[in-house]
Amino acid sequence: MSSFDTVSHPNFLQEFCLSEDLSRLSIESGSIPHTRRARLSLLHPLEKDDILALCRPKLDLSTVSESPRRHCDHSKHEYLNLQPLGKIWRKELIKVPPFSRLVFDLTLPPSYCNAKESSSRRIYWDTSTPQEPSLLIPTKDVFNIVNTIALTTRMRIKAEASFDICDDLTGGMSLSAMKALKNQVIALNTAAISKR
Repeated sequence: MSSFDTVSHPNFLQEFCLSEDLSRLSIESGSIPHTRRARLSLLHPLEKDDILALCRPKLDLSTVSESPRRHCDHSKHEYLNLQPLGKIWRKELIKVPPFSRLVFDLTLPPSYCNAKESSSRRIYWDTSTPQEPSLLIPTKDVFNIVNTIALTTRMRIKAEASFDICDDLTGGMSLSAMKALKNQVIALNTAAISKR
């Protein structure tokens, strides 16, 4: 997969496509049709404070007990809501021509550290919850983002499209979840294309 250029943030998609198109300009009119492909680092935008803030749960003060200990236990782990992240990816992907080959890189972003908090919080998969306070990525939310982007791409391209999943396997995503997601995107690779 080294031949795939990585897009680590949705805001870089237009620049990525423009530079790719410029690099493929050819004087010959009979050049080979262009196959647009990329590796999307879906979770890396969570390194940015503004995007992470969109995905963090809003504290509902009506559910917080007067007991500081209970509040501390309750906030030990935060389950991120990845719907805003998925929306940002989809919004930017619609602005560029569709990709015929996408690799979804599910590698977790580096540690999140906020000066307002006493310690850094690492981001983990919800399938490998650590003892220390952390931010958790719901596996089902990632499934939804991948499937939505893949289905939208298939509908837009109206031709053969190919999808794959990769992960550095250090983040703790369960192998069964990875296999299930890989099977889903492989099924999309071979799904019949309806032409209207």
